[in-house]
Amino acid sequence: MKHYPPSRLCRLRQGPSQDLWWLEHPHTHQFTGLGDLALLHHWTLSTSLSICRESSCADMWQRVFPEVGFEHPFVAHALLSVAALHLAHTSGVGRAANVAKAAEHHNEALLGFRQAVAHITAANSEALFIWSMLSMIYVFGFLTQRSADGALAATGPSPMTRKELVLGVEWIPMIRGIEAVLYPTHDYLRLGRMQVMLSLGNWDELEPGAVPAPGPDGYLFKTRETWKNSNDAETYDGALRILRKCWMFIRQFDTMDATALAAWGIIGRGRGR
Repeated sequence: MKHYPPSRLCRLRQGPSQDLWWLEHPHTHQFTGLGDLALLHHWTLSTSLSICRESSCADMWQRVFPEVGFEHPFVAHALLSVAALHLAHTSGVGRAANVAKAAEHHNEALLGFRQAVAHITAANSEALFIWSMLSMIYVFGFLTQRSADGALAATGPSPMTRKELVLGVEWIPMIRGIEAVLYPTHDYLRLGRMQVMLSLGNWDELEPGAVPAPGPDGYLFKTRETWKNSNDAETYDGALRILRKCWMFIRQFDTMDATALAAWGIIGRGRGR
């Protein structure tokens, strides 16, 4: 008897033509136990919707991403790592175990990613793109968990201070690496179903001013004092510029009317979050 992933049951409602996807795309990822199935269940019903609730956007995170994961195991591991972190954040039970499980899946995802990125093709471009987004979420989520546990100082032969970790010793190089990975996949992605995830509206037109706006932008701007004497000040200033742009991008949706939001598609309907 042929075995299908549990999420297939949810797809039966969408009609036989949709359900044929599982017959036409045999998957290679095998879950290692009920724990992984529970994490997939949590991803489908909770984690994916916490990222985006707008219908078109939610469909990508809730349905399409797992589909890609069944074809590319390193994406499945990345997805489960984020689900485990989210479960650790939202549940008061088994928090340490879920964080450990998240790290385990992240390490497996990283191994598979390193193999796939050595041979970028049209066939794996979606998987690399999805892995990149999930990995960014994981890194920030893991940092948050460590902060909550009061364990920001890493252990090992070269322990990092809390300041080094908060300043991005881990996440800035990771994001730069992701940018390098995604560049050669762009032409594949912009013509496929992921194009909706690439639309950023007026992002390129936004530019933070030399004088910060009151509120969160001002708080972000003040963080410059933290690295003013650092040899990496230029790198941190670049990261700060991106963070301020993100805030500008999100805030603009608060003043848009329904017509303008609809014109922005998924980003507008999801309010940029």
